[in-house]
Amino acid sequence: MRSFSDPRHLSRILCVMFLYQTFYVDCGYNEFTFSEILQILEKSSSTQNISYSKKLAEKILNGLKDQNDRLDVYIDTYSSPVKSKDLDPLSLVVLRLAIYEGFDACITPPKVAVDEAIELLRDFGADIYTKKVAGILGKIYEKLQSVSKNDSNKLE
Repeated sequence: MRSFSDPRHLSRILCVMFLYQTFYVDCGYNEFTFSEILQILEKSSSTQNISYSKKLAEKILNGLKDQNDRLDVYIDTYSSPVKSKDLDPLSLVVLRLAIYEGFDACITPPKVAVDEAIELLRDFGADIYTKKVAGILGKIYEKLQSVSKNDSNKLE
């Protein structure tokens, strides 16, 4: 398990929490805005000596806005026979985050995105989903590796 003192990892945890809540807004729960979550985290960080990368969290969340359908196409392509709509919400959020961060926007190297996705699932107690998520991300990684060196490293 990664240390919660790693600012980039803590930023990813923040992103997963923010994205996960969107599954339950339609059920009558109040949605926190990203700025409200940042305020809560900043209050916690000042009292508990926690640091996170606000820049990374903003970059991921701003980049993921309105990208679910496009990212789900990749998930559906590489998760056969299971489709994105059949995945549990936590796995789906983590997959979207990892695909965007590591393969689409290339914020971090793809292998780091895969490792982080597995660690995030473990942090949230979802060890049972790690093999499925690793398999999907591994297939995407292999596809990128098969693309010639002259082509872009991004998903097309």
